[in-house]
Amino acid sequence: MRKEEALLILEDNRHQYESAFKYVAKLGMSVILLVILEDIYTLEKTSTSLGVPFSKDLLPKAKERVNNKIDTVLEKIKVDIVERNIVAGPMDETAIKYISDKEPETVIICFSDFHRSVKLADKIDRDLMIIKLRGG
Repeated sequence: MRKEEALLILEDNRHQYESAFKYVAKLGMSVILLVILEDIYTLEKTSTSLGVPFSKDLLPKAKERVNNKIDTVLEKIKVDIVERNIVAGPMDETAIKYISDKEPETVIICFSDFHRSVKLADKIDRDLMIIKLRGG
C-alpha cells in the first residue's frame, strides 16, 4: 500500500520545518514540500520598481540556504519527501497554483502568521491541516 502524499507548504523558517516535519512523521505521510520565499519575491519586485539592481545570485543562494536548513532538520526527523520545491513568489498565489498543479488529497500549512494560514485555508478545497506554531 502506497503512503498518502500531502502537499506541505512552508515559509523560510527553520522552526516551521521542525514542527511540520514532526507532525508529518507522526502521520506517516510522504510529502511534496513547497517552501515559498515571499521575501525574495518582494525584494525583487520592489528593487525593480525602484530601479535598484537586484542581485541575480540572491535566489540561488537563498534556495541553497533553505536546502541546507531542511537537510539539517531531516538528520533528526525522518520524513519521506518525494519532491522538494523552493520558489520565490507571492504566498497565496503560489500555494494555490501548486495545489492546482499537484492535486494533493491533503494540504498541510505551517506559516508563522496563523491568521494568514486561516485566510489561505478558505481558498483551498482539499483536506487541510494547519499547524499553529507556539507564539504564532
